[in-house]
Amino acid sequence: AVMAEARSQQAASMTEFSWLGHRFPVANAKTRVALLK
Repeated sequence: AVMAEARSQQAASMTEFSWLGHRFPVANAKTRVALLK
């Protein structure tokens, strides 16, 4: 439960997703949460 809460807070503050050296803007909160799973 604690990990899920931490992920939610991290997702809320994350505005872009870094993958393989490339950064992608993340506008959708649900997308952010999905990326962190």
